[in-house]
This record gives sequence, C-alpha cells and structure tokens, in this order.
Amino acid sequence: MLPEPNERDLPNIRHMHVFCIAERYHSISVSAERMFITQPAASQAVAKLEKDLGVTLLIRGSKGLSTSNEGAIFANRARRSIRFLKMGVEAAQNAAGVDDRDQKLAQKLTSAQLRALTAIGIHGSYTVAARALGLAQPTIYRTAKSLEQSCGFEVFRSALGGIELTSAGQLLNRAAKLARSEIRQAYEELAALSGIGRITFTLGSMPLARSEIVPEAIGQMVTQEKALQVRVQEGRYADMLRELREGGLDCLIGALRDPAPADDVFEEPLFEDELAVIARPEHPLAGRPYATLEDTLAYPWIASPMATPAGTYIFETLKIEERPQTPIRVVSSSLVLIRSLLQRDNFVTVISQQQFRSEIESGLLTKLPVALEGNRRKIGLTMRKNWVPTQAQTRFLATLKQAAHEATS
Repeated sequence: MLPEPNERDLPNIRHMHVFCIAERYHSISVSAERMFITQPAASQAVAKLEKDLGVTLLIRGSKGLSTSNEGAIFANRARRSIRFLKMGVEAAQNAAGVDDRDQKLAQKLTSAQLRALTAIGIHGSYTVAARALGLAQPTIYRTAKSLEQSCGFEVFRSALGGIELTSAGQLLNRAAKLARSEIRQAYEELAALSGIGRITFTLGSMPLARSEIVPEAIGQMVTQEKALQVRVQEGRYADMLRELREGGLDCLIGALRDPAPADDVFEEPLFEDELAVIARPEHPLAGRPYATLEDTLAYPWIASPMATPAGTYIFETLKIEERPQTPIRVVSSSLVLIRSLLQRDNFVTVISQQQFRSEIESGLLTKLPVALEGNRRKIGLTMRKNWVPTQAQTRFLATLKQAAHEATS
C-alpha cells in the first residue's frame, strides 16, 4: 500500500540514484558499476526503495530487467528530484566560493540531513527544529554538523536569537524543497495509478481570485475528481512567491507583476481588471454625474498595503500619501474590514471592481464617477518554469482558466 505523501521526507537519495541508473540501462550491474558498489548492494538498494514506496519498480524476468508502469512514473520524478539537488549543490558551492569541489556531493547527502536543514531554516533554532521533527536536540545538531562536514562549506551560522542559513545554505535548502515537491508528485501519480490515495493542488490565491474564481473552480473539480484535495493558501505576495519558487505551492492566481518577479517563474494572463474608486451608495459623491480625484480627498481613504497592486497604484501612481494632508486613515489588505468600513461611513478606496462585483451589483457598494488613468492590471497565473503538473493538476488548471473566463465574460 502506498504511503501517505509526506512533504518533509525524501526517500533514500542514494537508493534513488541506484534505481535511476538501473532503470535507464535496464541493468543492475551497470548501476552497481557506476555507483561503485557491489551488484548485491545495488539490488538491495532498489528493493529497499520499492519497500519504502510500496510498489514494484523493476521487473526481473527471463528476458532481463524491465520497468513497471510505477517504475516509469517514479523514475521521471526521481530524476527531476536528483537534478534539483545537483543544481542546488552547484549553486551552493558557487555561493560559498568552493574551489575543490566534490562532484559526488549530491549523491552523498541524506534525507535526514536535508530534513534537518529545512527545519532549522524554518524555525531558526536547533531546539525548536528538533521538537518539530520529533527528535532530540543533540540528534538534529549532530545531523546539521554532519551536513556541513559533507558539504565542506558553512551552511548554518549564529544569528541574533538563534541560527540562520548562510546564502549557500539557503540555496541548498531551496533545492531540497524542490526535490521533495517532485517526490510528493510522484507519490500522488502512483496513487492515481493504483486508484487510491489523495491528489493535491496547492494554490496561492490573492483576494481577487478568492472571491469568485477559485470557489467556482473548486466547486467544479470536487465533483469531477473524487480524490482531489485543493489547498488554498493566503498571505503576502512575497511570501507566497517564495513558497512557489521552493515548490511549496503549485501555482499563484491573482494580479500579475510587470516584469515577472523572478527568472524561474512565468506568468499567464487570464483577463484584465480595472481599479476603481469605491464607496457606499449614500456617499455624497455617489449622486454626481462626475467627480474628480481631488473631490475624494475631503473624505477618509482606505488604502491597500503598498506591496499590493492596488496599494502601489494609490501610493506610487496617485501619490495620495504625499498630499500635504493625506486622507489615508486606514491601511489594510482585509477585504472584510474594507467592506465593513465602506458600508458604514463615507470612506473611499481604490480597489478592483471584480473583488466587489457582487456588492456593487446588489447595491451595497458603488463605483464613484471618478476617472482614473493607468488603472488596468492583468490577472492571471504564476507558475515555476520547471514545474511539470500531474494530470489532475493539469485538469484543475484548465478549470481555473475556465472559471476566470466565465467570471469576466
């Protein structure tokens, strides 16, 4: 029976190397030769990996070694996982300025070392990281030190109040997370092949998409994909972008950035949204045929944080904060709070019409007759360039795109 996907764990990395070589050349002996181990040791490594995964990867027959369907699936993901580790090791060695490099370092790393690396990176403390992993503090400390000894460069350093990763350690940690993400997808693809287990899609969603597009897509998919579990994460864009680049998120949906925020991601536009000045229907400016931006300055403003597209427009394009007497009284990204303030008093804000479309259509809020320039923005998906979605993830992406089309048509 397949184990539940565990995003903290990688199978034995050396065993994955042995299997991938054997699968590619249809030969245990070739794998043993290239990994500098005996043939029985190579056979045992593959057998242990099969036991850990709960599936048969290689079929030993009279005609030689062949790959099972499960083996082909796992080999594809395992190779990608190993590739991420190799690239991470090389990047970390570059950052650390290592001259005499161990070309086999990626093979020597252990899943326990990488698990400790990530936990320490998250918690900034050996003690807290050990507690999170259910280990004793001396155990995780020794594991961390063994990682540094294997790498030959500094991975951890003392920081105010705890421990932090060096720049080399951060690059290695990111590679470990991407490697785990591939194995998580391998587990899910194997589960789909066997008809059991859970299929996940982890989506980072900005407020605009959460109000209508994401609920519609989820509603459609849960009826079609009985094993699908959609995990929706909210948060600051910078945090979610980092999670995406590290494999913790499969996709982001929301306002796009121009240019793309990083070289390793790409953006796919879905539709254009328009920012507008929003207030309650009873607002003094609501009954006018025309109003200017200057007219709104007599009333209290709500602004989204500067890091958001709406906040950038307010602070950098309109430069409302730079007025001699700024009208901004509240800065918040909470739609619940913004909606409540707009409905109860003569506040105004600049925000997406799409986000408050239902309130505008029902008469709870209204668009003030204030003309804005440069207020259009692209809404879409942000994904890793090297991401290979599972079949279920591909279907959910298609459903998201269809929901976005229907919501704006």
